[in-house]
Amino acid sequence: MDSQERSKLWRKNNPKRVKKYRKDHGKLYREQNKKKRIKYVQEYRKQHPERENAQKRAKKLRKDYCELCSSIENLDFHHIDYKTNKGFTACGSCHKLYCKEGISFEDSLELYKKGKEASVALES
Repeated sequence: MDSQERSKLWRKNNPKRVKKYRKDHGKLYREQNKKKRIKYVQEYRKQHPERENAQKRAKKLRKDYCELCSSIENLDFHHIDYKTNKGFTACGSCHKLYCKEGISFEDSLELYKKGKEASVALES
């Protein structure tokens, strides 16, 4: 077992310590690079004004439940188009399916309507 595999195994067996390390390290980074982060955010907002405006409008559009699975936890508004502010409210797991797995909104709806677990459908 090489060092990379040992590290991976250690992280798997010590999730609380890993979470604490990441939290502390992230906080330290944010404190040490505050000016750099502010400059980056300002520059990003100048380059992408439609995204900032869309995020403000999305607060009004966001529903109190996931439009795919009806969950009420970890909700976010997913933008399909920033300029027209088209999108839908999704929980974290549905948002992951939509963005990372490439399942369309319509396909995701179909999976839940049929009562299937999305992960089972991905495996087959």
